[in-house]
Amino acid sequence: MKYVIHAIDIGDGLSIRNANREKHVEYVKSQTIPLLLAGPLMSEEKSEPMGTVLIIEADSMEDAEKFAQNDPYYKAGLFEEIKITAINITVNNMT
Repeated sequence: MKYVIHAIDIGDGLSIRNANREKHVEYVKSQTIPLLLAGPLMSEEKSEPMGTVLIIEADSMEDAEKFAQNDPYYKAGLFEEIKITAINITVNNMT
């Protein structure tokens, strides 16, 4: 099953994000759970990251939650809100 991890940063989270970015990237690249898509959610007003979205393929919601909770961004307290939902991808035009 595929899952979307949608996380919104705390209001002053840019310094936390910057301090943990390398660890976050290393973490998501090193996992056995396939990462299908990842990137920062961008604030149009400030032109800076305001959250994170990842799409992973995991065996269960519990595995998706563990993936999210072990992310260095999560452990550093970057996220104000996090939501994980299953997704059935029916169209994919990404290159």
